[in-house]
Amino acid sequence: MKINPKFAEAYIQIGYIHCDLYNYDEAIQSYKKAIRIKPDFTDAYHNMGFAYRKKGKTNEAIQSFQKVIQLDPKHAEAYYHLGILFYRKTKIDEAIQYNQKAIDLNPDDTKAYNTMGGLYCATERYDEAIQFYQKSLELNNPNEAMVFANMGNAYKRLGNTAKANECYLKSRELRKNNPQ
Repeated sequence: MKINPKFAEAYIQIGYIHCDLYNYDEAIQSYKKAIRIKPDFTDAYHNMGFAYRKKGKTNEAIQSFQKVIQLDPKHAEAYYHLGILFYRKTKIDEAIQYNQKAIDLNPDDTKAYNTMGGLYCATERYDEAIQFYQKSLELNNPNEAMVFANMGNAYKRLGNTAKANECYLKSRELRKNNPQ
């Protein structure tokens, strides 16, 4: 494929294709080319962060997403990814802060509420976790089965076996009706 070497968006599209094919190294190279052409290209930094995250290169992914926030402080998705990455580094307080910022910027992001529930479970704050799971469900999370399972785990940790079983049954029913 021949592209205009000054057209940064073309390198983004090539990067998408490489990511879809799990060729993360090639995707990262495409995003770097886009950034060389257009140094303030937030999509390139965001996508590069995602590719680094998929490769397990946490520090590089963090740097990419932090650059996104530097360029666009209202980029909710970058905050969300930073929350996930700091969770992987077992820096739960930072993960909660980043994830809360993602929610503040995009209060309809169902996955951010589910993730926040997981973060609160990790800190044994199960009542708060359940509130986040419930909010995720109120927003019609497309992964409802997973959210119900997570909420069941929180109820189980609280010793509420009846509510836990109710959530597990709902999760099983949803998985049966909507196999992924």
